[in-house]
Amino acid sequence: AGSAAVTASYLGTPNFAESDASSSYTITPAVSSTAILADTPDPSTYGDQITVQVTVSAAAGTPGGSVSVSDGQGGQCLAVLNAGAGTCTLTPAAGGTLLLTANYAGSNDYQPSSDSEPHQVNPVASSLNLVSDTPDPSVYGQAVAVSADLSSSVGVPAGPIVISDG
Repeated sequence: AGSAAVTASYLGTPNFAESDASSSYTITPAVSSTAILADTPDPSTYGDQITVQVTVSAAAGTPGGSVSVSDGQGGQCLAVLNAGAGTCTLTPAAGGTLLLTANYAGSNDYQPSSDSEPHQVNPVASSLNLVSDTPDPSVYGQAVAVSADLSSSVGVPAGPIVISDG
């Protein structure tokens, strides 16, 4: 894309003289189309990585460069295009239904384009253990202190633990 020139030359004959002509014209970037082909596994589990496959195509030629993929919550990756296709690995930054967005920034020859695809991130398992209850035994009406431990394989779970005497 940009500007270009075209020239023409007539070499002439014994009856007609040589002549030249030139003109400049503008080449605009071609329309591109970005698509998210796959985001696997889907659904995924919080803390797990997913692989995102993207393509960028155009009516003429093959766009190059890279595609930025984000989950809208802070998770992102960069897919480098090879023959118009690329993959990247993203760790979603949150659970729930996320919207993956692939953005191709464009180039001198191709216009920017994007695509979006929903992705489900399921909660990771947590483990709750009652560590102690003291005093044990207790008497009716006496307060009992209960200690619990909450953990998971990914990070530290947050939020209240509700303890009752059932």
